[in-house]
Amino acid sequence: MASGRGTRLRFSVFFILLLAVVTPEIISDFDDVEIHLEGEELERLQNPSRYDRESTDDLGEFMSDFFADSGAQLVVDLDLFRDLWRELKNYEDSAKEGDVDYVQQAIDFMAPLQAYDVSAPCLADLSHFLWTTYKYARTAAEARKCESCNCTRGFKNEFAKYQWIFNVVDAMGKVPAAIFGGNNLWTGSWYTCRKVSVQKNHQEQKWNGQYCMARFQPYNKHNPLKAFVSQPVDPAAVCKNNITKGTPEAWSEEDKKCFDLLPLLNLGLCTPDTCTDYDVKKIIQFIYHAVEVSMGQRLVCNVNVQCSNARPESSMWNNPSSVAFSCLLLFIATLMVFGTLYDIYVERPNQEQILRRIKEDELIFGHEQSKAREALNRSKTAFESLLLIFSMTKNVEYIMDTRTEKGQITCLHGCRFLSMCWIIFGHTYYYICTSLTTDNLLQTLKEFPKQFYNQLVVQAPLAVDSFFFLSGLLTSYIFIGKIRRGQVRIDLWTTWFAYYIRRYIRLTPVYVMIMLLEVTIFVYISEGPFWRPIEPTYCINTWWVNLLYVNNFFKQDDSCMGWTWYMANDFQFYVFAPILIILLYKFNVGGVLVGVMGLIMSSLITLLITLQKGYPPAPILTSRLTIVTVLNDYWVDLYVKPYTRCGPYIVGCLVGYLLLEKSRPMFQLSRVKSMGCWVFFSFCGIYSVFGLFNYTKTGEITTFWFILYTLCGRPAFALFLGWIVFACETGYANKINSILSHKMFIPLSKTTFCAYLIHPVLLQTYYLSRPTAFHFTHSFQLLYMFFVAVFTSYCAALILALAFEVPVNHVDRIIFGDGKKKPKEPNDVKLEPLGPKEENKLIENGKS
Repeated sequence: MASGRGTRLRFSVFFILLLAVVTPEIISDFDDVEIHLEGEELERLQNPSRYDRESTDDLGEFMSDFFADSGAQLVVDLDLFRDLWRELKNYEDSAKEGDVDYVQQAIDFMAPLQAYDVSAPCLADLSHFLWTTYKYARTAAEARKCESCNCTRGFKNEFAKYQWIFNVVDAMGKVPAAIFGGNNLWTGSWYTCRKVSVQKNHQEQKWNGQYCMARFQPYNKHNPLKAFVSQPVDPAAVCKNNITKGTPEAWSEEDKKCFDLLPLLNLGLCTPDTCTDYDVKKIIQFIYHAVEVSMGQRLVCNVNVQCSNARPESSMWNNPSSVAFSCLLLFIATLMVFGTLYDIYVERPNQEQILRRIKEDELIFGHEQSKAREALNRSKTAFESLLLIFSMTKNVEYIMDTRTEKGQITCLHGCRFLSMCWIIFGHTYYYICTSLTTDNLLQTLKEFPKQFYNQLVVQAPLAVDSFFFLSGLLTSYIFIGKIRRGQVRIDLWTTWFAYYIRRYIRLTPVYVMIMLLEVTIFVYISEGPFWRPIEPTYCINTWWVNLLYVNNFFKQDDSCMGWTWYMANDFQFYVFAPILIILLYKFNVGGVLVGVMGLIMSSLITLLITLQKGYPPAPILTSRLTIVTVLNDYWVDLYVKPYTRCGPYIVGCLVGYLLLEKSRPMFQLSRVKSMGCWVFFSFCGIYSVFGLFNYTKTGEITTFWFILYTLCGRPAFALFLGWIVFACETGYANKINSILSHKMFIPLSKTTFCAYLIHPVLLQTYYLSRPTAFHFTHSFQLLYMFFVAVFTSYCAALILALAFEVPVNHVDRIIFGDGKKKPKEPNDVKLEPLGPKEENKLIENGKS
């Protein structure tokens, strides 16, 4: 560690400027300033890329160890950061006590910033901050000589004019508690910073406070997760106040890359609003490059800066796309209002009047002579149809209608809703971790998987498999049933055109509207220290792969609405499902064998890729946190690929076919066989959810259990679901069927698709809108947040369904002729296979 007053002063100045982000305007006053870096140090400062590569220690490594848990032995020297924070306090005290020389040194030091590309307005306002601090210090020095009351009163009034200086410093990020627990959120005060308003001169030129969050990225060589891997430490490795210089460490190309999964430090800064994100980044780079020069260390790989201010150009109304989409939403809202009014005050009274006339005419003239029927069957104009499509009363009745008919697979409503709840449960925890707003994040990641009951959260990715299963079941069940009844012909191209185009029409409009809603509106609905719009950055460039439903293959590094990988897979399965469906229809057992072979091939492909690339048996976090770096690649290579996720869909197709054959004697099970099936398939379900508990707890697993779970874990869960549905439909699970078929699940089931699309947006909005860091304490806290998330998600889903999804379904029926037939009851319609989308209709057992 550097020693001596000169070196210590350099450290203090570096750190002060890092927090205050202060720099003078490039004015002639600095032409004669003497820089306190000379010779080789000055050359290295002017060429920051040429820092010393031969050091065996650096700030990144220091912070990696510094973020170790409190139970670990810290073999680091904390003097550096302790002294730097002490000097920050000294800087503030120096201004208050009138130490002009100390403030002048900070001003003098900033001259080399002239070589950096920082905008003139930003430099001017930062210069104003520094020179105002200098004036305050000089005034404070004079005030110390004052002895009379009148003199003191005058200086107090003078000090009051400069109080904003300390508001700026106070708003800066400072060392928080729980550093040993991995707290890297040094956020400061967003509200204090945004309240700062400074008038620079009598011409009323002013600048306001702008809050910036700087996220420092370490090198791969020193990522913070390594500190949480338990390993013995040699107490003699580090001597107090002395860093041993030895043989330089070798840095591979991979070591030199930035570790972008977890920032080294999140530091809140308060700057003038004339500074852009780029300006602040360049100033920070200047400072940490200077620190690298002074220490001869590699400190930071990169820094990302995001600032928020109240300038007019930051308003939503200055974004043309936001304004355009707001107008579209206003138009749709207008249609909903006028459609509802038209339905209540025009359409329904007319219908009631016509029905009364029909009854009267039938009593007088008989059924055939009722002229009122012509008015009842009169075709509506396009404008009338448009209004009624958006009628909220009509659409609410459609969603809330819980009537069912004999033969419907009603248990799927409960399965769909409970699966959606499981997904929300998992995402509630997932966004606690990935939003980077949790001050005890590393400890949470390490300790959470060690509790047995938390496996329900850790294994939440299995809930997506239940949607794949439901989608496959309905695809085969509906389509094979139509073929058998002669409603469709597989040799006609029109059959397949309707098969694919209707699917796309039902999915895409709602998908697009929610994507636009997040990109153009949700960006501006909140603010705070953590607020950072995520999706707009990605969706601007990758929206087209989402609309083509290939976002699980392309643009994975910057995917738009990343959770919609499911929709891409489901659509791809739907595209190829007719191959298996036709085989099941034509060859029966042969089709079943092909499906089983496909299931086995999918599991084998998953195992081969897993073994080849060293991936875990499932996409779950363990107490060994270094798995996070592996899961990032696991997502791209395995998690979102259709050839590894098609197993549950195939099982669903096979179960759908078996439901059509359930009347065969071979499916009439004895009590013993029924109990045997319950034992076997229950074991499959329990194993798929809890079978990796020891692995999540310790991070270790034997080769046998690794291969077994990789091959069988996901298919076992699909088989468990298949038995539940089959047992409910064949009378072997009457009590379970009565629960899953409860009428309360029907409206919830109808809005599940919108809930799936919107719930991640709501969760991100909640976590990123927090004014302070989130602190995770217990699973009951997570449970409370889960219930809130489910409630808000389904409330939002109801609104979205009324505005977008149900009207689109009406349009679909009009385009394809369903609207010309006798109106059907809301639940007397087929359910296209969609997974969580699974259309806004109920399931009908073989009826068109």
